[in-house]
Amino acid sequence: NIVTAQESALTDAGMTVDLHVLSKTGIVLADSDADAVLKVNLVEKGLQAAKLGTEGKSGHNEEVNPRSQVLQINGYAAQKGYGAFPGFGWTVLAHWNSSEAIATATSIRNFVLGIGLTAALLIAALGAWLARGIVKPIQATATSIDALANGDLTAHLTINGNDEISRMGHSLNLALDGISTAIDAKKVDWAQIGEQRREAARVSSMMEQAPINVMFAGRD
Repeated sequence: NIVTAQESALTDAGMTVDLHVLSKTGIVLADSDADAVLKVNLVEKGLQAAKLGTEGKSGHNEEVNPRSQVLQINGYAAQKGYGAFPGFGWTVLAHWNSSEAIATATSIRNFVLGIGLTAALLIAALGAWLARGIVKPIQATATSIDALANGDLTAHLTINGNDEISRMGHSLNLALDGISTAIDAKKVDWAQIGEQRREAARVSSMMEQAPINVMFAGRD
C-alpha cells in the first residue's frame, strides 16, 4: 500500500519513519502493521499528536509513544477538504525516533561543518596563491626601481603574463632601455647628470646675456 511504499522510500534515504493514516476519531486506517489497522485508536492510547491531528491541526511535537514507550518526533497533518467537499477529517501521522533523528541531524551538521572547513582551507590556499602571484612581481618591480634610482640601467624584470603588473614591468624595462640608449651607458651617476645639467644651464644663460662675438670658456 501507499504507506508501506512511502516508508520504504524513507528507509532507502536512511530514515526509519513510521507512517499512519488515522480516522477522525483516531482509529488507524492505514499502517505498515496490518494488526493495527481498524483495531488501534491512537487518540485513546494517549498520543498527543494524534489528538491534535483529529482536531484539524497540523504541526509537530516530541513525545513518548504510548505503544512503544520510545521518545519520538511526530509530524501530523489534518486532511483539508477541497471546494465543496469537506473531506473525511483524516490525519496523516509520521513519527521518527528522537535518537535516530538527532544522530541524523548530527551527521548532517558534521557533514556541513566538514564542507565549510574544506571550503575555508581552499579559500585560504587560493588567497595565499593569489597573494604570492601579486606580491612577488610588485617586490621585483620595487627592486628594479631601487636599482634605477642607484644608477643601474640593467635591472630588467622578467615578464610572465599580460596583466596590469606585467604591463607595468614591461614599461619599466622599456624606460631602462631608453635611458641606456640615450646616454650610451649601462650605469649612470645621477648626481653627475644633475651637475652637468646645471652647468649647461649656466653656460646657456651666459651666452644669452653676452655681447655678440664675445666667447666664454668653461671651467675646464
